[in-house]
Amino acid sequence: MPVQSVQSQRSFHLQGSGNINRGDRGPAVTQLQQRLNQLGFNCGSADGVFGPKTEAAVKAFQRAHHLEADGIVGPHTRAALERGQSAPAPAPTGGGTAHGSAPAQNLQRGSSGGAVRELQGDLNRLGYSAGSVDGQYGPKTEGAVKRFQAQWGLSVDGQYGPQTRGALNRALAGERPPHPNATPPSGGTGGTQGPGPVNQPGGSGAGRAALDSARSQLGVREATGNNDGVPAQRYAGGRREPWCADFVSWNFRQTGHPLPGNQRMLASVQYMEDTMKQNGKWFSKSHTPQPGDIIFFRWPDGGRHVGIVESVSGGRVNTVEGNTSNMVARRSYPLDSGSITGYARH
Repeated sequence: MPVQSVQSQRSFHLQGSGNINRGDRGPAVTQLQQRLNQLGFNCGSADGVFGPKTEAAVKAFQRAHHLEADGIVGPHTRAALERGQSAPAPAPTGGGTAHGSAPAQNLQRGSSGGAVRELQGDLNRLGYSAGSVDGQYGPKTEGAVKRFQAQWGLSVDGQYGPQTRGALNRALAGERPPHPNATPPSGGTGGTQGPGPVNQPGGSGAGRAALDSARSQLGVREATGNNDGVPAQRYAGGRREPWCADFVSWNFRQTGHPLPGNQRMLASVQYMEDTMKQNGKWFSKSHTPQPGDIIFFRWPDGGRHVGIVESVSGGRVNTVEGNTSNMVARRSYPLDSGSITGYARH
């Protein structure tokens, strides 16, 4: 990382006050790109278009400043950019890798040491939940590697070798997995599916707050039925993509209770489900959900969907959902519906 110049320490203010993210265009993006380049996070030419290279530079900046590497310039990232602090080069660790690059040595279950700690830290930052960064390559780390391998189209063996290393370097540089909804073969998720501590009456305060937020959005709809308009700008951060999971995670963030995991990757229903399982927040459909719980579906054609439980009555679960008939709306299902795969409580 280059040494910061006197010029870069002078007063700097990034235009606007809202989030800046992939797909945005205009003077604020140009200013962001100039600032990133000035601080040594190369994003190419300052053309005012927030594309993949700018997103990768933002993520690199966030990792260097110990922020969530979601590629979105929100309040914390904006503040760090305005302070203009270049991150110091990290001290070498047992694995000997440079900051932001994957560990160089091959690893597998039973390995231990600095390289394992680096791998665990990288996987956690990317949202794969490897557990504690303790330097022990145990079941949780192996499960995280398997989930990573599945999403990157690699052989799912749980071992960290050359192909997994290459994919991890691409992920750390901001590239997205080619199969974000893929899961390892049975037994590879490392998650818990029993009710455990989440199956308590009354739901959770975080869930009820998210439900209130979701109700406030009823009636919001796409502009043309192509994942566009207000939903794309508000829930998906400017991206035109299926937004049911974006809607759920947005409501939890709005109320100060973000769901666990990589906030960008929570756009994937499968990723959201896996992450809730890994964090002990999942419970099966044999238990009665409560207001504010998250409800997961798999349609007969294999499609995935997610919403927020509003109430349960008369043998039916009533929900508030995004991206249902291209809008935010209420829906109702029999509790024993074959399309419901389970619930989560945050």
